Amino acid sequence: MCANKNISKYLVLLMGTMISAILMISCSNQSNRRNSSISNGVDIPVMPTTTLISEQETPTEARNFKAIVVDVNSQDKTMVLQGAGTGARIKYEYTGGTDIISRYDEPITIDRLALGEVIEVWTSGSSTKLTKIKISDADFDYGGVTNFKIDMDSKTISVGNERYNYTDHTVVVTQDSEISIDKLDSVDVLRLRGTDKELDSVTVTKGHGYLRLDSTTFFEGGYLEVGDKIIEMITENMVVAVPVGRFNVTVSKDKTAGSREIVISDNEEIRLNLTEFQSNAVRLGALSFKISPKGAKLTVDGVEKDYSQMIGVAYGTHKIIVTADGYEPYAQVITVDSITSEYNIMLVREGSGEDDGQADDTASGAKESDSTYQTGENAQSTTGENGNFRESTRNAGASRNSSAGTENNVARSTFSVRETTTIPTIDYNSIVSALLD
Repeated sequence: MCANKNISKYLVLLMGTMISAILMISCSNQSNRRNSSISNGVDIPVMPTTTLISEQETPTEARNFKAIVVDVNSQDKTMVLQGAGTGARIKYEYTGGTDIISRYDEPITIDRLALGEVIEVWTSGSSTKLTKIKISDADFDYGGVTNFKIDMDSKTISVGNERYNYTDHTVVVTQDSEISIDKLDSVDVLRLRGTDKELDSVTVTKGHGYLRLDSTTFFEGGYLEVGDKIIEMITENMVVAVPVGRFNVTVSKDKTAGSREIVISDNEEIRLNLTEFQSNAVRLGALSFKISPKGAKLTVDGVEKDYSQMIGVAYGTHKIIVTADGYEPYAQVITVDSITSEYNIMLVREGSGEDDGQADDTASGAKESDSTYQTGENAQSTTGENGNFRESTRNAGASRNSSAGTENNVARSTFSVRETTTIPTIDYNSIVSALLD
């Protein structure tokens, strides 16, 4: 009995020893499995840590380049950018999470990015999504530029003694649209951006409109003043570029002057009829000319005129000059004191002492009556009663004075004055048009 108890104790002890050994071997295998990714040819996945996830989700600012803002659409949150120094343009997208900062690293809103702004941008990889926009601080940025000159041949803009070069890739914009560089005017105010005298963009911060003068006849040779910046001599139907803004316009000639206020908007044309500045005492007459040879040039008070139509002038004295190649010039002071006056002028060939034939008839039904003759400055045309006109024409050579002894004194400077009677077939439309011009 005692022997059986001893055997049982040994068996229990042996089994306990075996169980302990098995447990130790099992723990050892589990420890080895934790230190190795491969066991018995089977892969055991390694779970990513929090640090690895963070690194994968951080956006990479792989692309960084300089560009010029060509267009911004705040509705669909896109902008068109042109690569600096290139003509390549791409539409990019921005979001509320896009960082937009000034050249001084201060956060700004998208509406602070003006057209023509030079910026640095970052995108996420090769996509068109903008992650960061910064106004470039590596470029010159000069505002308030005035009194500049553009040389289209050398492609330069001169400001004082400084010259800036532009290329076909230079972006030229107003505050709301893109324009070509030939649309700039010296009265504009510009903002220049670029690097080392090379222009990336030109922005018109204050543009110009146009002032067109109508019915200038009376004031031609006088002066136009726009504010305190523009003073120009008045010419026929002139057009003047005027800065955007409100200005007082004054026109003057001799003792007649007038002024009024105008408001010029960008690229707008204002028409100003100068008849409103004429005094009530000013009366106008219409002049008609028949001149030989064909193609001769006529000036009235120093201003060249198209004499194929009637010419409106103010009552009073006027100096007319007729010239043509190969002919002696003709000059005369005339007095205008009626609504219409008509002149026939024939030039004398140089050195020949002879005129070039007869000028065209002044009107159908005109007939020649007795002639009287005057010389040089005294030969003038006036309108007589009942539609009669006196017409100045160049006489062919010698004087027809009744006194033969005066022939040499009036040889080439003699003018024949023919009195004609014109039947009443007046072109009133031409007369009214000349007087209102």
